[in-house]
Amino acid sequence: MHLGHQRAIVNLAMVEGWYAGLYEYLKSEVQDYENLVKDPRRIFNADESGFPLYFKTGKVLASKGASHVYNVTTSNKQQITVMVCFNAFGDYLPPLIVYPGQRFRDTGLADFPQATYGHSVNGWMDGELFVAWLQPFESYVTEKQISKPVLLFVDGHSTHMTRSAAQFCADKGIILHCLLANATHILQPCDVGFFSPMKSAWKCSVKEWQLKNIGEALTKRDFPIVLKKAWDCVATTEVAMHGFRRSGLFPLDSNLIDKTKLEPSNVANPIKSMETNANNHQVTATGDNGNAASVPDSQDGMVPDHDESYNATSLSNENTKAELNDSKNQTQITNIQSSEEVVITKLTISEQPGPSRIVSQSGPGYVSPAFALLKVPEPKERKRPATLQSKLPKAISGTKAI
Repeated sequence: MHLGHQRAIVNLAMVEGWYAGLYEYLKSEVQDYENLVKDPRRIFNADESGFPLYFKTGKVLASKGASHVYNVTTSNKQQITVMVCFNAFGDYLPPLIVYPGQRFRDTGLADFPQATYGHSVNGWMDGELFVAWLQPFESYVTEKQISKPVLLFVDGHSTHMTRSAAQFCADKGIILHCLLANATHILQPCDVGFFSPMKSAWKCSVKEWQLKNIGEALTKRDFPIVLKKAWDCVATTEVAMHGFRRSGLFPLDSNLIDKTKLEPSNVANPIKSMETNANNHQVTATGDNGNAASVPDSQDGMVPDHDESYNATSLSNENTKAELNDSKNQTQITNIQSSEEVVITKLTISEQPGPSRIVSQSGPGYVSPAFALLKVPEPKERKRPATLQSKLPKAISGTKAI
């Protein structure tokens, strides 16, 4: 399993600091914060993940003795984004399936009518779609008669932290709180307890669909019916409660997290071997013989005259090094002067007969006359279609779409 460097440097002090900040915020901003943190129905987590349409299966059904065995799959390696949300009590909201494009098409809405369907240009979550999803979320809280305010944990992605989303949550009694950056594998219930079994069930569901539809490729049209089977197997109360408990969000306690996930911070943040004493400005260094020596820090870097350990031989060596440094500095100054002479020259075109050529001289802010010889194509006007179809809502439930 790969772990990025930003995730590897997360340590226990950073996690405990995030918990302390959360408690401080709830105490100062929420009146009944004690009832809030003790009610599992009022604590939610939402996150999205991509589900690929393409899988490499380990086994393929073929005739015995076949020289070449192939597995027919889709050549499209695109992933469909699915947003999942549930609370600590084990209640799930209908998943949000995000399709790429500007309009909904025949994407199998009837195969999973309980789900919510959205669309974006690239098929990823965006700020507008997240605000559109918050509306059915608020309706779900109202229909279930859950006391407000409710606490919704999300990661710090820019699509979740928009002004419109913050304003909507403030008006509807939703506390939108960000998890610790680069620590969602530790603190996010969706990552800790849900997505791993969901991805495994999704892979099995895709393989089963391929066996029933030999020679066909899985497309967006078949995505909802395949996802529904995996969703019904994984979206259980036990999975949701396990995710919240292992992430330390319910009960709200930093001691419940899996601290073994913080062990990479011991390698990513090594302790420096050099010790600096700020009082006497001394640096402890290790010599070739393994003995530690304390070297005094001075402004000019010179050794005091009264130090008798430096003999005449060492002083002559220092003088020789100083002469070499002076010669190097003079050489660098000469190179700098020669480079400045090249910069101030201008780019010219050779006046010799024959095709024009550019002399290798340049100057800042100078445009070569050779660019006038280039023909810049004029942009063509795009023809607009005669009829424009009206866009559907950013997100809509499968039941209403049908």
